[in-house]
Amino acid sequence: MAQRPPMAPLLIVDSIQSDISALKTEAGKKYPKVREASERADRHLRDVADGIESATDALIASALRESDEMLAPCLAAIETRQSRLLQCGAAYLARLASHDAVRPAGLPAVGRALRQGGEGGDEQVQLRVLQAIMGVMQAPSLSGEGGTALLMLETLLVLYSSRNQVVSNTAAASLRQCVGFLFDSASRDP
Repeated sequence: MAQRPPMAPLLIVDSIQSDISALKTEAGKKYPKVREASERADRHLRDVADGIESATDALIASALRESDEMLAPCLAAIETRQSRLLQCGAAYLARLASHDAVRPAGLPAVGRALRQGGEGGDEQVQLRVLQAIMGVMQAPSLSGEGGTALLMLETLLVLYSSRNQVVSNTAAASLRQCVGFLFDSASRDP
C-alpha cells in the first residue's frame, strides 16, 4: 500500500483492513469462499485508498459504498453458521456500517444474514449480531430502506425473546435505541 501523508491517517482503511484480516485468518483453508471474498475486499479497499487523491475517510466510505465487494466477506462468513466466523463477519459489518460504507442495495441481504445469524447463534454471536444491527440502524444509508429497518427490528424482537438474560436485556435496550433512531429519522425527512 502506498505511503499516506501523515496528516491524513485514514482510520477507515486501517480499521476495515484489520477486520478483513481477522476474517481471512479465521477462514483459513476450511472456508475458501470467505477467504476469497475477504481477499477481493482487501484488494478493493487498497485500490480505493490508493486511487483517491487527498483521500479522507468520508471519500473512501463513499467509494466503498459503490461496490458489492465489501459486503461479500461478511455475508459469506454469516452463511457458514460457524460461531467464530459469524462473530468476525458481524463485527466487520458493524465497522462498515459505522463508517457508512454499506451499499444501500445490499442492505436487504445484510438484514436477512443478520436475522439468520442471530436466530441460531450462541450468546457471543447474538451479541455481535446486536452490535451489527445497531451499526446498520445508525448508518445514513439506511434511510429510505423501510424493509431492511423492519427486518432489523424483527431480529431484535427475536433476540429479545431469547432465554439468555444478557442477550434479552441487550436486545431490549437496542430495540429502544433503534425505535428512537427511526423516529428521529422520520421527523427529519419530510
